Amino acid sequence: MAGYGWDDEVEVSESSFHAFEEGDYDFKVVDFERGRVKSGKNAGANQAIYTLRISDAAGNSGEEKYFIPLVDSLRWKASKFFKSIGAIAADTKSGDSVKFPWGEVVGMSGRCHVKPRPWTGDDGTEHTGNEITACLVGDEKTPTKAQAPAADYGEL
Repeated sequence: MAGYGWDDEVEVSESSFHAFEEGDYDFKVVDFERGRVKSGKNAGANQAIYTLRISDAAGNSGEEKYFIPLVDSLRWKASKFFKSIGAIAADTKSGDSVKFPWGEVVGMSGRCHVKPRPWTGDDGTEHTGNEITACLVGDEKTPTKAQAPAADYGEL
């Protein structure tokens, strides 16, 4: 984690947060970190942590973290991410073998679905954040609940 000291001269910066309405947005991968899942059933597992700069048609942008735990049950999530940015072929099917280029995708672009996520601060104040719920491949649109197919956990 990059930081600065008490006596360092620093550049003034603004928050990179923008609250997006639910919808599909373009993103660019701006950072990659290796980490570990901190809690839950996958605690201790390796995890890719990507910072995505999301932008809308009006020119608004914001940065959000996208976490991909390296566990078999979530291999589909990595597959969709890498297909979305064109790092693996969009027509790659379940059962095909690939090597994910984890640290080689900074600068690549794709599309994702974002939903508002309400949360409560330590002081009880209500806030809204952004949650990336899916990476989209090609011209794929996020289906509505009525159109949504059953989850395909067998995907690569």
